[in-house]
Amino acid sequence: MRIQRGDVSLRWEDLVQLSTQGDRHEKIPLKIEAIQKLGSLDGEAEAFLRAVKSALAKSTNKDINIFVHGAMSSFYKGCAETTQLYHFMAQQGVFVTFSWPSTGKIVTYSKDRKYAAESVPHF
Repeated sequence: MRIQRGDVSLRWEDLVQLSTQGDRHEKIPLKIEAIQKLGSLDGEAEAFLRAVKSALAKSTNKDINIFVHGAMSSFYKGCAETTQLYHFMAQQGVFVTFSWPSTGKIVTYSKDRKYAAESVPHF
């Protein structure tokens, strides 16, 4: 997945300053630019494993960081939060988002609990 951090006209130095300042009055825009399926739950995980191994080979940090979003979230929010972790941890290691089908609403929290429990075996 490729996520655009900041506006395309934003210079890297400006993004670093926005990311590290104490009080921020506006959010840094994040936009998913591309998503690529690398595997599925039915055993087609080879491409995913190759991508992880390739990224680890290029990194001095060999950690694999897995982010699992909470209830009241979405695929987009989980990926955006993983991108923020990647950015603020100096882009080292491999970052993976495990997204499960949250409803994204507090009023359907009982469904989220059911969906989360059903997702555990896949994790």
